[in-house]
Amino acid sequence: MRNLWKHKAFTFINVFGLAAGLTACLMIGLYIQHELSFDQFHQNGFRIARAVMHYSIEGTSNKTVMTGTKVGPAFRRDFPEVEGFVRVSDPAHSQSTVVVKQGDLLFNEPRFCWADSSFFDFFSFKLLKGNPKTVLNAPNQVVLTASTAQKYFGTEEPVGKIIRLEDKVDYLVTGIAEDAPSNSQLQFDFVASFHSLSAAKTETWWNANYVTYLLLRPSTSIAALQSKIASYMRQQSAETEMTGNNFVTYLLEPLADVHLYSEAQGGMSAAGDITYVYIFLVIALLILVIAATNYMNLTTARATERAKEVGMRKVLGAFRGQLFWQFLSESLVLTLVALALSLAAAAAFLPLFNQLSQRQLSFNVLFQPVGILSLTGIWLLVSFVAGSYPALALSYFQPIKVLKGAFKNTASGLLLRKSLIVLQFIISVFLIVSTLVVNNQLKYNQNKKQGYDKLHIIDLRPVGGSKPIL
Repeated sequence: MRNLWKHKAFTFINVFGLAAGLTACLMIGLYIQHELSFDQFHQNGFRIARAVMHYSIEGTSNKTVMTGTKVGPAFRRDFPEVEGFVRVSDPAHSQSTVVVKQGDLLFNEPRFCWADSSFFDFFSFKLLKGNPKTVLNAPNQVVLTASTAQKYFGTEEPVGKIIRLEDKVDYLVTGIAEDAPSNSQLQFDFVASFHSLSAAKTETWWNANYVTYLLLRPSTSIAALQSKIASYMRQQSAETEMTGNNFVTYLLEPLADVHLYSEAQGGMSAAGDITYVYIFLVIALLILVIAATNYMNLTTARATERAKEVGMRKVLGAFRGQLFWQFLSESLVLTLVALALSLAAAAAFLPLFNQLSQRQLSFNVLFQPVGILSLTGIWLLVSFVAGSYPALALSYFQPIKVLKGAFKNTASGLLLRKSLIVLQFIISVFLIVSTLVVNNQLKYNQNKKQGYDKLHIIDLRPVGGSKPIL
């Protein structure tokens, strides 16, 4: 501590250099953790699969998350591997809002969905009020999230109250659920009973307006079930009217893979991509390499200033191993201080980073057991990677040469420092150029003339009919 305080400029540059690199890594780490944690909180998540409709008409193939009302009931009847199902309307797919009225309050609600009665048994969304088995088991029932209940009813008891849809139909509030976590693909403010819809009265492969989730029996192999579906759907060709080279079938996606690995169109939340997770992971590692090599360069550059200290300690009986751990302990202290500063900086920048990434990242995950172990691992890793070579180099000095004044930096040490500096510049230039290229490409895509007036073009989507309209 005395040595670090004596060389304030050296300490300042090292600490804040490491802190800057660690702050960037922490922010990226929070983003990666959030992406990888999608839908992991569902108790039966490992048994849930999403059915994706894959169809081809006149050689044009498409994959969509939207299915008809028959997929769930038919699969449960005809496949013993399927224990249950839930159909959920997707407000993002319809790109429409529902007008909800309660007293004098009137709102356009974009996250109003309908779901089967087993919704809250199927998924692990916590009900604060109401019975998960009965809150959606009759027509014109609705469950509100806690924030929505506060919005409409304030401090009043919402359960048992009435809300009115489109100024036509009354719905009874039967339960209150916790707001859906940000790492859930299912995002909603209202969940109404599927029995309220006229579509619930019929089963059809088409009229594809619903997302279907299947609950598989324990030990069921998704791959084995998937192999049966294509032939099963060919047997339904008379009903689907898909003959010749035209076909319709269904692909099963494990719930945990939907966010990062799905290739299907649609979904209640913006899909991610595992490729971006890998890219950000590499960027975080490169930033960490820059910060660590900066510490190594500064520390080894001061080797001549510490040479006499090493020589005197060895004359007084210090072993090389003792000196190694002494200098490594300096690295541990510096890195710990830098990590503390980076935590403070990350907490300060997190709201801005959430706005940039369009995510709701939580700083609390860093203080859970896994987060604490990760932070400890980062601290030790950076300390040993950045401090081991300087500790070895400093502890290697020969006291006779040092005390005679014959000590000088070795050619190999100079070569290493020059190589590390070149590596830093290569990584920095690569990251800067990549950022500029991506930024310019985004600006180009946003500002390039498309050849038509986007303000006067509308998108017509089918809501019925026997087949999808292409």
